[in-house]
Amino acid sequence: MTGPEVVAGDHPPAFLDARAVLRRHGLRPDRRLGQNFLIDPGALERVVEAAELDPHDTVLEIGAGIGTLTSRLAQEGHPVVAVELDRRLIEPLLEGVRGFPGVQVIQADVLKLDLAALMQGKPFRVVANIPYQITSHLLRRLMEMPDGPDRVVLTLQAEVVDRIVASAGE
Repeated sequence: MTGPEVVAGDHPPAFLDARAVLRRHGLRPDRRLGQNFLIDPGALERVVEAAELDPHDTVLEIGAGIGTLTSRLAQEGHPVVAVELDRRLIEPLLEGVRGFPGVQVIQADVLKLDLAALMQGKPFRVVANIPYQITSHLLRRLMEMPDGPDRVVLTLQAEVVDRIVASAGE
């Protein structure tokens, strides 16, 4: 079961002001879920550039949050499948992507989804700001997928990166 699914409408918003969205909805990152929201426009641009997306690329975004990265990807005209676990974030996420055709929002636990079925056998790229708690499980799932993503661009916490690049025994 993938949870509720919504396809966005047809009037793109201006740049999404993450702080204003969070204030308007009375939201704060949930530490229990390892949430960190991308709010720096420069960081968003670096993530999108690193993805090296072609016009035909479909993007799987994991942990879409309030849609700052989602809307930036959609501005480029890419189909985006945005998966978000936290039900509290679905309304602001939908607001943030309203007007972008080709954005599909799915409220679900990405670790329980059949990603191959979700992506319908189409080539895809993963571009995400993933929660700390799911990093190792998610990386393993993505690497072990038979028809996995063509490219994976993730923002990770420094501690996670240090563990990934550490030598044995460190």
